[in-house]
Amino acid sequence: MAEFVYTAVGPDGKKKKGHIEAKTKEMAVANLKQEKNTVLNIEEAGGLARKINFSFGQKVAHPPIHVPDVSVSVTTFSASSLTCHAPDR
Repeated sequence: MAEFVYTAVGPDGKKKKGHIEAKTKEMAVANLKQEKNTVLNIEEAGGLARKINFSFGQKVAHPPIHVPDVSVSVTTFSASSLTCHAPDR
């Protein structure tokens, strides 16, 4: 099966973009039309347009970060506070 990227107007009148898998471009268009979509553009996904799914086991819960555990240090400099000294000779 091939994957296609499409832009269509749904039955609610809103423009939408998505991915659909089908054997051919014509079958992809037919499937979208069967769901009452008006297809504006459709092309085979490739390169960065391809939808990629990753799955790596279970979701890991991270402990919450409490504000007292975080410290932020900010130093502000202004041109008037800088002085230059020539080395002593």
